[in-house]
Amino acid sequence: MVRELADACGLSTPAVARLLAALVNNGLVAGATGRPPRFTAVVPDVAVTALIRRGWL
Repeated sequence: MVRELADACGLSTPAVARLLAALVNNGLVAGATGRPPRFTAVVPDVAVTALIRRGWL
């Protein structure tokens, strides 16, 4: 998934992995461990709450 996303965005795989990790750390994406790693956007109310807690909204 990371490689496919990197290709679609024109970014390197390590760059996309770092961006996904940041999204997970900020509560905007849920990550599942395993091979290959999987990521899912959180529902909007959870995302908005995470943004408010960080003072970004």
